[in-house]
Amino acid sequence: MRRSLAISLALHGVILAALAFYTAPPRPVVRARDDAVEVVLVRGTASLRPQPSPPVSETEPPPLEPAAPREQSPAAATTQAPKPERIRPDPRTSTGKAAPRMQLTPKRRQRDLVEATTLYSGAALASPLGRATLAQLETADHEERIVQLCNYEAVEQTRRENPKLRIDYARVQVRKEATISGLHVTAPGAAVHGHGLWYDLSFTCDVAPDLAGVERFAFALGDQIPRAEVEQLELPTGGPMH
Repeated sequence: MRRSLAISLALHGVILAALAFYTAPPRPVVRARDDAVEVVLVRGTASLRPQPSPPVSETEPPPLEPAAPREQSPAAATTQAPKPERIRPDPRTSTGKAAPRMQLTPKRRQRDLVEATTLYSGAALASPLGRATLAQLETADHEERIVQLCNYEAVEQTRRENPKLRIDYARVQVRKEATISGLHVTAPGAAVHGHGLWYDLSFTCDVAPDLAGVERFAFALGDQIPRAEVEQLELPTGGPMH
């Protein structure tokens, strides 16, 4: 009996405590004066003062990096790829003047050698001036004498065939080297000079065994050598040659 009464009193005490907890009015929380915080309210419609813009930098902004190309499907790349544009070279140089066109030297015609029907070196060397020339050749070596006799015949043949050219001098090797085999000379790249100009010449020559003249001569006179090539070939200019 006493035990039941004690339990009942305990339960009622718990209920009364709970009711007191839920029905009691909340106490206002009072903040201490030292902890007070001043709050400033700002209306949303208040206008803001314009802020001074930052100074403009004198340096140019860094260049923008190009955007990475978008990947396309192989089919789209095939159908949408633009045709390459032909780039024409600028015909003007950095100075603004038109660039000169390159001019290629035309290929020279190869003329067939013509056999000389008359030889002139023998008769010319028999003259007083010719004998003086032969005397000078006595001091030359064997091959040099053969070459000089052929040069002499080359001058006589071209001078008589083309009197207007006034040929007065010949060189046995200008464009190509000459070859000597015994008494035979082959000169595919010789040249003759006349009236301040040079002309291509090809010839073959056979010298007499006594080295006193020429027994056989065939030649082909070519075109005039341009002045630019004359300087390249280091040929003397002016005249007459001696």
